[in-house]
Amino acid sequence: MSAQTHDIEIDRGKTFAQSYLYASEKVVYKPITAVVATAPYRLTVTAHGLPDGWPVRIEGAKAPVELNTSGENDYLIATVIDANTIEFNGLNGSAWKAYSSGGLLVYNEPAPLTGWIARAQMRTKIKGALLFTWHSDPVTSPDGLITIDGPTLTLHMTAAVSAALPWGKGFYEIEIEKDGEVRPVIAPSYAEVSGEIVT
Repeated sequence: MSAQTHDIEIDRGKTFAQSYLYASEKVVYKPITAVVATAPYRLTVTAHGLPDGWPVRIEGAKAPVELNTSGENDYLIATVIDANTIEFNGLNGSAWKAYSSGGLLVYNEPAPLTGWIARAQMRTKIKGALLFTWHSDPVTSPDGLITIDGPTLTLHMTAAVSAALPWGKGFYEIEIEKDGEVRPVIAPSYAEVSGEIVT
C-alpha cells in the first residue's frame, strides 16, 4: 500500500504519542447480521477480525440508510466488544428506523507488523540536516522509541525531551523493514513544535 502524508504537531513540554495503522490493500467485506439501535450504535458481525479502533465503512444497509457511510473516504472508528460485536461510540442511532437486513462492514485488512522493525527521522527539510530519530529497537539509541502492537505503530517522545527540542519545525518520514525489504508507512510530512504555556 502506498504511503500517505500525515502532518503532526508536537506540544512542547508535553508527552507525545502518535499512532499509525498499517493495512494491506486487500479489502474485507463482512455481512452485518444484527444491530442494537442504541447510543452508541452496536453491530453484530460474525468473526469480524477487527482490532480495536480500526476505521471501517458501512455499505448496502437497506434500513436504516443513515448507517451507510457516504463514500470511500468516509470512515467510522470501530470499538471492539468481542469477536462478533462492534460499536461506534460517536454514532447515535436511537431515533433511526429499525434495522431490516443487509449491509456490509468494509475495511482494509490489518497487516500485523510482527518481526518488522520501524524507524523514523525528522529533518530540517527533505534530505536536510537530521533533527530527531525514532526506532523500534532501543539498542540503536534513538531520541524516541517506536512501539509496535499488531498493525499499529506509535511514535513516542517524553515530556522532558519535547521541552528541550531546539527546533520548531521539520519534515519526518516513517518506514518499516524486515529481511531486507523496506516499506514506507508515512511519506515525508510536515511537523511543527508548538509553544508551551504551562511550565
